[in-house]
Amino acid sequence: MSQEQPQKPVTYKDIFGDSIQGEVAEQPVTIEDAALMQSAESHALGKTSKGGAASIMQSAANKNVQRHMVDPTTHSEAAERGFGIRETFVDGKVCREEFVGQESVYAESTFVATLSELAAKQGITIGEALEEAAHDDSEKIVDKGTARAIQSAEARATGGYRGFEGGLGASAQSAAQKNAEHGTHITLFNVLDGATEKMLVDKVVMKDDVEKVKQVTGDKDEGSVIISAFERAVDANSNADKYLQNQYTKHIKADPEDDIPHPHAEYTQTTPKGMEGTSPSKDAIPHAHAD
Repeated sequence: MSQEQPQKPVTYKDIFGDSIQGEVAEQPVTIEDAALMQSAESHALGKTSKGGAASIMQSAANKNVQRHMVDPTTHSEAAERGFGIRETFVDGKVCREEFVGQESVYAESTFVATLSELAAKQGITIGEALEEAAHDDSEKIVDKGTARAIQSAEARATGGYRGFEGGLGASAQSAAQKNAEHGTHITLFNVLDGATEKMLVDKVVMKDDVEKVKQVTGDKDEGSVIISAFERAVDANSNADKYLQNQYTKHIKADPEDDIPHPHAEYTQTTPKGMEGTSPSKDAIPHAHAD
């Protein structure tokens, strides 16, 4: 009669294979690890991903606890390194990578209809509307309200990402701060001239874009020149708006509000206190086992 092999805890290498190396590879997956990855997914995606890294880790962690291999309160080496999500928009696909520390352990790609590209020749874009605003009131001094409107407009074009270095929103915020603190006179024209060339991605202006920009400015007159330019663009884009609605029914998972993430990368990370600032390796090769 053969002797039964002793059970061992499920490790990171067991579930993610050779994509994870070093000390963490041989570490058992803990309940805390799975919870941190779930938190990273929730922040980046608005929910946990079915079949994603968090789901795989949760299954492994549950097995370890049920087999009495790992205490449910264990704090692991992986938790010290942190867990992260990065989404990149490439050639009509949203590519999502999930990381343990700096090592990519899971990846998937989802096709999305790039409504902004479909509409690019169908109407006035956000960048063009911002340029129009710059010429409407070229001598207007940039204030905080106007900066918020510009940041919101930029975020609508990029699918929610705002404030990236060198972007229009960051330039507007810097101008508003300098004007308020140092008495400078940086104008709307200074910030928004050539806006279409400064936009990393662009999209046709739609009614929802106007409403979002209005929300950040409130009832005040601040940002009114931006809002006015957007409203005129929406009127001019009425035919493009109908075109977009027709396209939406043909492309699963396309959404005019968030169809395009930041074109370089959008990264959300969950780490314990004191471990912030870790970034994933760009050269990591994602790989995962679901069993």
